[in-house]
Amino acid sequence: GRAARAATPEAPNIWASASETVGDVNVGWIDALGDPVLLAHVEEAQANNRTLQAAAANVERSWARAGQAGASLSPAVSLSSCAERGGSIEGRSADSYNLGLQASWELDVWGRIRAGEQAALRSAQSAEADYTYSQYSLAAAVARAYFLAIEADQQVDVAAKTLEALTETDRIVQVQKENGLAT
Repeated sequence: GRAARAATPEAPNIWASASETVGDVNVGWIDALGDPVLLAHVEEAQANNRTLQAAAANVERSWARAGQAGASLSPAVSLSSCAERGGSIEGRSADSYNLGLQASWELDVWGRIRAGEQAALRSAQSAEADYTYSQYSLAAAVARAYFLAIEADQQVDVAAKTLEALTETDRIVQVQKENGLAT
């Protein structure tokens, strides 16, 4: 153990973690490329991707749960009213009116409710981060496929020009052969 650690060289000081060297992700990197065709492909993919749609729904559900988890920290108030009219007894009618107000509040003595709220908030933030990652990941996959298609098209052009050059070279060699200048 100790000898192996002593033999292992130290990492140079200029090495740094990715977060220190890369910094924040440029959210508008697709726009920055200035290619409207690529932008349209990315937008179409994001609008029609079922996984991304499910992630967006999960974000909404998570934030709704976070709101519900924090609701127990506030008092619950309910108001009720009732009006009754009784039948006539010896020419007199009986009217009754009732108005009720009820408030309840659970004390968070041990911090259970607040901890549940914090957990729900973290869960919602996590779902939101997953959704954002899914958007970036899909945009990167579309961009990669788009650039590969452009590269493949350029390789076809290079292959066609190479074939043209080889055909011309063959023609020249054939002419030289016919004139006795080449074997």
